[in-house]
Amino acid sequence: MPEPMIRGHVIRHTARFFRTECEPALALRIDAELPLDLRAALDAVQSPEWYPRYYESEILQAVARAHGDEVALRQDLLRCGAALAVGDNEFMKLLMRVLTPELLMKKAGRFWARDHRDAGGYHLERLDAEQRRASLRLAGVHGYSHCALIWQGWLRGILTEICRGGFDVEQQGWSWVHPAPSEIVYEVRWS
Repeated sequence: MPEPMIRGHVIRHTARFFRTECEPALALRIDAELPLDLRAALDAVQSPEWYPRYYESEILQAVARAHGDEVALRQDLLRCGAALAVGDNEFMKLLMRVLTPELLMKKAGRFWARDHRDAGGYHLERLDAEQRRASLRLAGVHGYSHCALIWQGWLRGILTEICRGGFDVEQQGWSWVHPAPSEIVYEVRWS
């Protein structure tokens, strides 16, 4: 079975976010928690290239160890994912002009495939446009520690850009004691 791969821009974003968007003391603790070989490899990561998914997972595990607190970790991982949603990507900025919540739910699998290879993906379980709700299952992510919150934040970041009314995204599968489930279910509602 091929090793799951992820685009460098996701890894670079995550590392940069926790180095620059957190308190300096927390950023230093996170850096100290990173394995030495990964810390050295991060400087060479290029945005469009493919890298082993465990790079991202190791960063997220270091973040969790440095936080040591579920509430703070949850908040920071959601913020990191939301910042990843649009970022400085011109394609995503243009896409936000035409994307609707329904279209996002239908195309989530393609967004995932753009940045992940041999690494599972989103599956639309249910879409009720009239009730403005959907259920997405993110499968094939066993061992991708804490990804549930990064990708929940990513969904929230996009919905912030495209929803004129409110929205809510809840996840089932991740917990502090079970950080790397095989799949996560996201229940999404919007108005």
